[in-house]
Amino acid sequence: MRQLVTERTVRELVPIEGADKIELAKVDGWQCVVKKGEFEVGEKAIYFEIDSMIPADDKRFSFLSKGKKVDRYRIKSMKLRGALSQGLLIPMSNLTNEERMRIFDGETPTEVLRVEKYEPVIPMGGKQKGTFPTHLVPKTDQERIQNIAGILELHDSSQFEITEKLDGTSCTMWMFVTQDDIGVLDIDVQNPEDIERWKRETSGVASRNWEMQVDDENIYARMFKENDMASKLWDLGRNLAIQGEIIGPSIQGNKYKLDKATFFVFDIYDIDAKGYLNPDARQALAQELGLNHVPVLDIEVPFTLQGVLDAADGRSQLHDTAREGLVFKSYQDGVSFKAISNKWLLKNE
Repeated sequence: MRQLVTERTVRELVPIEGADKIELAKVDGWQCVVKKGEFEVGEKAIYFEIDSMIPADDKRFSFLSKGKKVDRYRIKSMKLRGALSQGLLIPMSNLTNEERMRIFDGETPTEVLRVEKYEPVIPMGGKQKGTFPTHLVPKTDQERIQNIAGILELHDSSQFEITEKLDGTSCTMWMFVTQDDIGVLDIDVQNPEDIERWKRETSGVASRNWEMQVDDENIYARMFKENDMASKLWDLGRNLAIQGEIIGPSIQGNKYKLDKATFFVFDIYDIDAKGYLNPDARQALAQELGLNHVPVLDIEVPFTLQGVLDAADGRSQLHDTAREGLVFKSYQDGVSFKAISNKWLLKNE
């Protein structure tokens, strides 16, 4: 599970031109505007990543309210006195003794401080069938490069597939037939009704957090049916989960100006092998199945933190609009990460 709140070390303090009361504190690949003198280099602190949702009933964070009555405060990217600030940094001394003990005993700061991840509201409609099937496939959530910048020293961009990160809603479609199922399949291979029944019973579709009813009109079920996924996966004869982004009307403002909702593959998970297909195999299978694939970029990127973040800025391959960012996936060792465009964040958060 992604940890939105973590203990970090302040590695650098940088003055902000023209500012007497604030400065920049750098923790790993992130930087936050803080009160001048509040931290020292080498000091431990609690860092809240952007998209953290902090409970408003915690009086320690009332300064985030800006006079608005809300249940939670969302941490966003912003500019203060011209300096980019991404996240919230508070001193370790702000924690109570009880909170310190709970963290010492194994709870995460995210749990102890009751922080949740911001999830945009998607007008999906329809009915949920259950929670996301993590027993079959991991949820879709790439790590941000700012949290793992050290891996850049061990790689170069030629070792990675680089794709555009699309701003939509995540969707997972799968088929899973166990060996027990195979032994007791009560189907007549000559009877189309039997085949269709088993396609339905062994396949499914989910949003980022919920399994959805397939026999429904929610956006995820519509994509599943419009792409004929039950038949395609059944004919393939493999236990796979296909993950991608749905973009189009009524989804995140339809930045790509599409006429209808469209599914773009960004990952394929082999349920039996418990691992993702490598980029070449995924691209080939998406083409075989007649599915759209997220845009693949043929670019070289300087493998420094700043080089990767600069490369994340740019125009979308689907429409003349700013892209959300880039996703990097290794052809060899399974390393992957995302770089979100800071220009995009400042405009869209």
